[in-house]
This record gives sequence, C-alpha cells and structure tokens, in this order.
Amino acid sequence: MLSRSLISIALFVTACDGAPPPMDTPDAGSPIGALPDAGCSWQFGNTYFLDSIAMLPPNQGVDLNGDGVPDNVLGALGPFANPGWVQSIAMGSVIILIDITHWPAATSAPAAVQVASYVGIDANQDPTDNASGSASFYVSTSQFDVNCNPTTLFDTATLTGKNLVANTRAWDLVYWPVGTIELDRMNVSFQFNDDGSRFDGTVGAVWTVCGMSHVDFPGPTAGSMLQFVVSGLSPGLQPDIDLDHDGLEQVIGDGSGHVDHCVDGDGTVIPGPGCVCDVRMADGYSVGLHLTGVSAKIVGARDTK
Repeated sequence: MLSRSLISIALFVTACDGAPPPMDTPDAGSPIGALPDAGCSWQFGNTYFLDSIAMLPPNQGVDLNGDGVPDNVLGALGPFANPGWVQSIAMGSVIILIDITHWPAATSAPAAVQVASYVGIDANQDPTDNASGSASFYVSTSQFDVNCNPTTLFDTATLTGKNLVANTRAWDLVYWPVGTIELDRMNVSFQFNDDGSRFDGTVGAVWTVCGMSHVDFPGPTAGSMLQFVVSGLSPGLQPDIDLDHDGLEQVIGDGSGHVDHCVDGDGTVIPGPGCVCDVRMADGYSVGLHLTGVSAKIVGARDTK
C-alpha cells in the first residue's frame, strides 16, 4: 500500500474506445506485453485512477478491533494532510491506480476477483486530464515479481453487485513528497456507479509506529509523521490498535519534538529513539480514508530502475 509496494492502488482498464465496460460485462483484460526479466505478460482488468484521497474525521471509519466502534485515531490529522493530497493529485505527483481482474459476467452473486494497486506514470505528462475518465497511464515493471505477478495484489477480494470488499495484510503507497506509506490490516469497501465508470469507497487500516517513523510529515512542522502525532499535537496521540495482543504500547517524546523511549504492551521500557522499530513495538494507529476513483487505462509497463 508502501515497502511492500503500495496506498499504491490500481487502474480500471477500459474498452478500446475509451468507454468503461458495463458492470455486468466480463472483462477480458488488456495485455501489458512482456515484462523485463519475467518473460511473460500480465492481463490488466478494470482500472481506476484515484482522483481523491482524504482522511476521514476521527468518529468515522472502519471497526478494526471488533468492538463495534469505528477506529480512526489519525483522523485528527485530516485538516493538516488532506489539502496536501488534493494538491498532489491535481499536480500529478501522486498517481495511484486500482486494477480489478476476473470481473464476473453476472455480478448479483458474490464472486472472487483480483485487486492490485499500482503507482502510475502519466502517459502524456499532462495532469489536467488524469481524472477525465479516459486518461492513459503506464505502470512500473518494478511492481511485478519474477513470476510476472503484481507485488501489490490484495489477499482477498469479493465483488457482489456493485459492491467490492477487499482485504490485505499490507497496502503500500509511494507518496513522493513524504516517502512510502505502509498500511497494515487494510479493509476496503468500494461502491460503483451504474455504468462502472466511478467508485466511492472507504478504507480502514493500521499504520504501525515503525512505518510512521519513516514518513515525513507533509505539513508545516519538520520531522516524521510519528514525531508529529506524538509531540506536535496537543495532546499527543498514542497507538490504539494492539496488533501483537500484549496490551497497547506507548511512544514517549522528549519534549522537543523527538522520541525519547517506548513502552511495550507488557510494561517493558525500550530506550532511545530507535525503539519505534524494535520488534516488540508492533502496535499502530488506526486510520480511515475516503477514496474516489474514475476509470482510466493502463497502456503498458516501463522500466523505471
């Protein structure tokens, strides 16, 4: 979503005339051609460009821990982060694509599909038409493994009617201004319009303390996202999702915007700023996102190494 590759999401490849296939029509896919070092071709399916990404308010999102309440502690960052997403998408510095293959001929019954996410490359280098519904993009060959499979495939995905539900343990997003955003335990719910040309969706996920320490805060305050939520907010935020089931962990600042030490869920103190990536610090912050996507095309793959 992302060092495992990511909130790279994929594309929705359209028919030859640029119009999206109807929701109840099977999609044969569009060949990408032979990928370097793989000697094979990958069939893309229905592809979408993410034309909006926004953090939901703290009281909205997905129930990630099963207590019946939406989990989204990082919703507090929305006023700081959301304007940056809007600008980056408009400028073309963030191109995220979602691709859905094995679209069923009839969508009334639940059907297993494949969902992959990609970081896209603008084919005409003109960001003003990216959200037009007929824009073309390349994807990087680095997003495929040696067997020619996307490294960003979701673990499970089911399409029922116009509703898609997908889950994956990791969703990585290469957000150029700040670095790679690695989200864990991702839950996705998309609702498509009647002709399948757009979707509106919600994402719930966990952002681990280690992952947050590797991403620069895209706001007026210098430092990482983790430093900002621990020391830049008043009061600071602490992890709210217990991933290793030993109690919630804590990240303690030194009063000057830096991490001083951590406290494991069992009460063990782990000294130093490097504590955030100690194997014992497995917990994370819940995040809820609102996404919208519009149909687009993948026209090939490029080697970006």
